[in-house]
Amino acid sequence: MIRSFVAKSMPVIFVLVAMLPVLRRLRHPTLLGDDITRVVDLINFPFLTHLLRPYGDHSAPLFQLVSSLTWEISGHDIRLAPLAFCVASVTPWLLVLFLLGLWLKRETGSSTAALTAVAIVAQSPLVLEAVWWYSASSFLWAIAGILAAVLGAGALTRRPRGSLALIGIGCALAPAGTTLGVLALPLAILRAGIESGASRRMKGLAVLAAAAGLTSHTLISKMGDSDVAYVSVSGRYRLDPVGGLEHALTVPGRILWPSALGVPASWTAAPMSTWLRVGAGALALAGVAALAAWPRARWDRRLVLVGAAMIYSCYFLTFTSRMHMYKLGYWTEADLIYRFAARYHVLPLIGLAAIVAALTSTWPMIRRCDARRGLPTLVGAAVGLVMFAVQAREATQWHWMLHLPDQRATLEALHRVGVIARDEGIPREQLLRIFDPAYRPWNASVATNRPYAFHLMNLAIQAPEKVVRPISDAEARSLVTTRLTTPERFWLGAGSCPSAEPPHPLPDPQALAVARRTEVFNASEDKPGRFRLKQAPSYLEYEFDPTAGASFLSLPGLKADHDVVVAWQVASGGWRQCQSLRLLRSHLGDGDAVVDLSRLIHQPVKPISKIRIYFTNSGEVALDGPPRLLR
Repeated sequence: MIRSFVAKSMPVIFVLVAMLPVLRRLRHPTLLGDDITRVVDLINFPFLTHLLRPYGDHSAPLFQLVSSLTWEISGHDIRLAPLAFCVASVTPWLLVLFLLGLWLKRETGSSTAALTAVAIVAQSPLVLEAVWWYSASSFLWAIAGILAAVLGAGALTRRPRGSLALIGIGCALAPAGTTLGVLALPLAILRAGIESGASRRMKGLAVLAAAAGLTSHTLISKMGDSDVAYVSVSGRYRLDPVGGLEHALTVPGRILWPSALGVPASWTAAPMSTWLRVGAGALALAGVAALAAWPRARWDRRLVLVGAAMIYSCYFLTFTSRMHMYKLGYWTEADLIYRFAARYHVLPLIGLAAIVAALTSTWPMIRRCDARRGLPTLVGAAVGLVMFAVQAREATQWHWMLHLPDQRATLEALHRVGVIARDEGIPREQLLRIFDPAYRPWNASVATNRPYAFHLMNLAIQAPEKVVRPISDAEARSLVTTRLTTPERFWLGAGSCPSAEPPHPLPDPQALAVARRTEVFNASEDKPGRFRLKQAPSYLEYEFDPTAGASFLSLPGLKADHDVVVAWQVASGGWRQCQSLRLLRSHLGDGDAVVDLSRLIHQPVKPISKIRIYFTNSGEVALDGPPRLLR
């Protein structure tokens, strides 16, 4: 009885072990980067328009549909959006793991080998970006479609009609997740072509089914606002096949295989000598080629070939279209191959899992495990726990996605602003006008990539689109700030990004106070008024005499080659992170940087006594004179 209970409980234990990264994500839901843009688009566009609207450089109607359904399920409540979209990000991952296990079981006939491979994939840090970031989970939908198409291609002789339908569906849905899904067609054709029991007619029908699926996606995509269906053929970016091929041949040996063995990817992504990088890539390629071509191999060489195709075709496609980010200086080499692009490793990791399953399925010990009930899942769970422990340190590289302590409070405050705006008759367009956007770690990329969605007031969902009796900006600003609590104003205003130019001409500015410099911390003054970062953190501190009635803060001739953060301190108060604003480098012109204090939703209620100008990066900050408070 005990043995039977253990055997029955092992699948549950295996699933729980495989879901450890998923459970960790669901405990700490957040919205990140492009997720903000997607929510703003869902607010501003009707369902059908949003469904067919291209996002960036490709059209992904399946993923747009998932986004729309998730937003509807959340009840259009911005407070619930992080949890809703996190659930939506882990759902395709569970589907991918299921399809991967099913595919490997059918190909190898070994439950133990299949579950071992699934356990390795489930605990890899290479998958965390795609599993933990909703916008990157589009890759998981594409991979699910690819696995469906490959599964169908492997069943041509057993279920001809069903397999052809699965090939077509997979090839249609995979690119509707993201561009990577176009690989469903060549991978399905490859798998069908090497199916030994299939006739030429069936193989030809498999090619037609794959082509029909991809064509249907293309036709649906072109029904939207753009004829762009795939970044790889759109010409929107400069493609680099040479750089793509170089990285496709070296990254498997540099990142993929070492990571599967427990070597931290953050180590191998660091700058590396050419001979070491090329040597590792050549060793990995030679090993895979030998496994696929070994004449008397006991393992399934077809599975090795399909796995290798997943690895090298994925890397070639993605790096060919992303090399411009590195060559134009937007990303470093480590950013390109790991830090900003771990999602590109998920399909190659599945290809590696296929090769591992093909090899281990021939081991006598693995076959003996297959013969005993409950033992395959026990082995899989044990491998999963070992990999979880081995990969734990590297997984911390992605914990920043889980810990954004300001986001929940900010979204609560935005909901409150929406309610106030609805009660007082303030449209969202006016909220966008009377307050400045705010910069946070979780929406920083939006400022550059999708500036129209950067303003947090886009997320004040309850605010009306139009009102019958509009009120002035000054009255609207006063109504909102009066009804908000002090903590709510701080959460909404911390990191505000006011323009460096005055919001309106100052006909007769009156200087109420001129600051005295009191400290230069971790910076050197190369020339009068010219400061350079020595060590982070670094700042310039200035002090004002007690002055009331100031409307503007002026930073004469402020110039910087990076963003600067200005924090303030009021009399009898301390330095607080919330009491700050951020001047973007793009807003720093030739004149004075003038901040309208009345526009700040977290405006100081007492006279400013001190300010600090923080460096946010290595570089220079220049001031033509001391800061001033103006009336």
